[in-house]
Amino acid sequence: MESILQIGIQSGIPVIEDYAQAVGASYKSKRCGTLGKINACSFYPVKNLDAIRFEELTYREVIEKNIEVMDLTAITLCMDNNLPVVVFNLNKTGNIFKAVMGESIGTHIRG
Repeated sequence: MESILQIGIQSGIPVIEDYAQAVGASYKSKRCGTLGKINACSFYPVKNLDAIRFEELTYREVIEKNIEVMDLTAITLCMDNNLPVVVFNLNKTGNIFKAVMGESIGTHIRG
C-alpha cells in the first residue's frame, strides 16, 4: 500500500481506496477506508435502478430511512469517524474526476 500511496504523491494523482470488502479491517494500525486520499465503499451487486437522487443526506437519515446506499456497518463507521461520503455513478465517464474536483454530481452524506 505504501508504494501505491507514494506513486500517488509523486505524480499528484489522488489514490482512491475502495474498502467495500474490508469494512472494519485495518492495515498497519490504520482503519481501511482511511488510507487513500479519496475513499469509497462500492455498492452491493444488486442495486435499485429506480433510486432517488438526494442532494444531501445526514448519516442519521441514511440509517433511519434505511436508504441502502451502503451497508449499515460502513455508514456507521463513516459517521463515527466523520468521513464524508459522495454517492455517484462510477460508470459515467468523467464522474470520478468531477467528484475529486468537488463538483456536485451525486448525493453528499455527512454529519
